[in-house]
Amino acid sequence: MRKIDWEIIAKDIDNQTSISEKKKLKKWLDASEQHYKYYNKVKQNYFKQLSFDKKSNEIDFLKLKKRLVSHSLNTQPYRTSRFRNFVIYSSVACIVAGLLCGIFQWTSNHKHDDIQIFKEISEHHLPGTNKATLFIDNHEYIALGQNSVLLDLRGVKITNSAQGDLTYQKTEKSSPILNKLVVPRGGEYKVILSDSSTVWLNSESTLEYPSIFEGNTRRVTLIGEGYFKISKNEKKPFIIETADTEIEVLGTEFNVSAYPDNSYTTTTLVEGSVKIEYKAIDSQDILKPGMQSYYNIKENSSQISYVNTEFNTSWKNKIFSFNDTPLEDLLKIVSRWYNFKYTIKDPSLLSYHFSGELSRKKNLDYLFRVLEEVGIPMEISYKNGTVTLDKK
Repeated sequence: MRKIDWEIIAKDIDNQTSISEKKKLKKWLDASEQHYKYYNKVKQNYFKQLSFDKKSNEIDFLKLKKRLVSHSLNTQPYRTSRFRNFVIYSSVACIVAGLLCGIFQWTSNHKHDDIQIFKEISEHHLPGTNKATLFIDNHEYIALGQNSVLLDLRGVKITNSAQGDLTYQKTEKSSPILNKLVVPRGGEYKVILSDSSTVWLNSESTLEYPSIFEGNTRRVTLIGEGYFKISKNEKKPFIIETADTEIEVLGTEFNVSAYPDNSYTTTTLVEGSVKIEYKAIDSQDILKPGMQSYYNIKENSSQISYVNTEFNTSWKNKIFSFNDTPLEDLLKIVSRWYNFKYTIKDPSLLSYHFSGELSRKKNLDYLFRVLEEVGIPMEISYKNGTVTLDKK
């Protein structure tokens, strides 16, 4: 199958393909590696239309507001359609620009109480930084951050740079010892393992690994989210174990999200190939670049789909990316980074979905300003480290 109807690709990106169209697309993708590359390029170029330049806080705010997609004015919830929203952005640009022209005066026109609440939230919950705790053999521990550390652990040289990079270098006298790197809420960290593989850990994540890899495999355990760039070694596969899956690779780049408070685990492949085994259902999948495995823990079911990998890996580059993301999931993601608790009083707020990007370097008040300005009828209060959202 050498050709495919462009409309099928467009409908697939918009999540509107029929079963027969999905089969045609899969057949076309499997026919050539070039088809995969072309398909992923189309998706990346499309999603870049929804990104924005980060030139200044207010310009950034205006552009993000145009791109964050919330619930319609109708009372019935719906799932957003990315292509449909893209057309809306284009067709109503003049109207939107007129509505937005007064936002530069946001602070002077907005309620004083709201300004004070946003200010208090930002003062107590700053953007995350490079910080983690290294546990050695489950008892000794070292606080890591913007400080230089040099250790010799059973012949393994461990260095921690001021930039937040933890590096392991083995020597001829090295012997293994169990290490556990714990990244708290409001933190992130990078570790370069003894085989030169690199792992970026997101907030509230833990990686357990030996100081050196012995035997026929390289095995680590992940809780939370990590981006892996694995050094190639065909004789010694790299295995990541989560609570519900086991992922085997030879040399590749991919993202794994396996937070205990989520009802799903995702594996998103950027380069190479990975094999995923699902513990509860005794089955496995093999991913190709651009594919994502979505494992529903409650239903014990897995689904493979093609995704824009930039949306699933952007956190590593200091960007929040939302793609038809429910409000509660959005809050769960950002609360890990800014280290705050939240409650949603009115269940009707759960029907709102969002698409767009936001810098992880921004203060937290910036996010809540956006959520208010895109038209969500909500009131925000703050007390004892907890943000409460209620319907206006």
